[in-house]
Amino acid sequence: MTFDFDRIEVGGDLAAVYGSGIMTLQVEEDEVPMYFDFVDILRKDQSGNWLYSSVIFNDKDVPD
Repeated sequence: MTFDFDRIEVGGDLAAVYGSGIMTLQVEEDEVPMYFDFVDILRKDQSGNWLYSSVIFNDKDVPD
């Protein structure tokens, strides 16, 4: 699986990360590429570390 962050928006202790990627799935004897877009929500903890709070992704037929 590979992915790229296209945009990161930070507001206080929350951040939204937008991007796209590709992963390869093994379907029986075939390798099938799956392209996807995602939005992840991160929350800063008391130590200042950014932790994933939510991960949302949707598959798409072909890359943009």
